[in-house]
Amino acid sequence: MPVSRRSIGVLAAVSLTAAACSGGAGGNDDGPSSAAPAGTTTTVGTVSSPLTGLPVPREIAQRPAVTVKVDNSPAARPQAGLGQADLVYEERVEGSVVRFLAVYQSADAAPVGPVRSVRSSDAAIVAPLGGVFAFSGGIASFKEKVRATGVRLVTEDDNAGVKARPGRRRPLATYADTEVLREASRTGAPPPLFARLAPPDTFSRRAPEAVSLRVVFGSRTTADWN
Repeated sequence: MPVSRRSIGVLAAVSLTAAACSGGAGGNDDGPSSAAPAGTTTTVGTVSSPLTGLPVPREIAQRPAVTVKVDNSPAARPQAGLGQADLVYEERVEGSVVRFLAVYQSADAAPVGPVRSVRSSDAAIVAPLGGVFAFSGGIASFKEKVRATGVRLVTEDDNAGVKARPGRRRPLATYADTEVLREASRTGAPPPLFARLAPPDTFSRRAPEAVSLRVVFGSRTTADWN
């Protein structure tokens, strides 16, 4: 049976400031988290976040990114922690199977998950972000491909922010803590990923507003982003 999801978020490379998932994609934040400051202009002591473009304290803008591989199968929903992510990538990993890569820089979340395995396509996504990439398992060649980007790899074997939760059955037992994971980073802040319009310029003055997006990943998976 085809799987259809409705979410508020990003597909591939559209930034989020406050992602929320509903209608199956999940967005249940069942742990403490810190929210990114809201607003449209910077104030004294703040600068633009490199991933969202919103004003954040300078020390927040300078910290590294944490990327977590998150399951998106029906059995994994509702996921935890997606609502605090600055970016959410959705990638096809095989056939009609898709996974999320949730990126945290201006905010933290705990728990985030369920955390799933590394795939070869992850390297191209995490390479420009740097920082830390958290996942659970995967074949050696895929790990080496991501490691070659310079990103710090962390799994539950490292006992550093990725742990199996009691009472959960694998492969949906592993969850992450982004604040702990960030301590494993050897790099600084990610570069800005997008060129943004300066106020008062808006997209509405240049092109019609896009209010939804549908991507067909395969015969069994269709993603609707709103």
